[in-house]
Amino acid sequence: MEKIIQSISNKTDKSEIVRIVVMCTSTLMIMSTLLPYSKIIYDDDIIYNNSFKSGDGIFFFVLGGLAIVFIAIREKIPVLVVSILLSFTFIFELFNSIKMKEQFENDLSFTIGFYLVRLTSLLVIISCIYYFVTKKSSCSNDFFDSSYNNQSKS
Repeated sequence: MEKIIQSISNKTDKSEIVRIVVMCTSTLMIMSTLLPYSKIIYDDDIIYNNSFKSGDGIFFFVLGGLAIVFIAIREKIPVLVVSILLSFTFIFELFNSIKMKEQFENDLSFTIGFYLVRLTSLLVIISCIYYFVTKKSSCSNDFFDSSYNNQSKS
């Protein structure tokens, strides 16, 4: 445990910390798709209780898994693509839920899964974009490290 803390504190590369954030928030987003999403209450009886297990929740599930895979293999461009796809899915699902709320009016109530998927998907989008911005490409990183080492030896 001390070695992990020491290695994190020794690194000045912010992209390593962002990688951990992306992995954690993506995992939480995947888990939140299994929670109840919405319910329709009519005359104090729950008529319909829905979760993200089917439908659009699969997109959040797959994109969260892809974000974890691409962050784990340290690919910069695919992480940005996943972030863009997740943004479109987020916007589509937001408009869809507004339309659903207008259709059912006061009978529809959103539950914890709805809010948690929204929150975690926003965190994944922001952290993926931040990872794209802060991660140095491997070629330029090697070049700058070698040129710095050559200058310091002279």
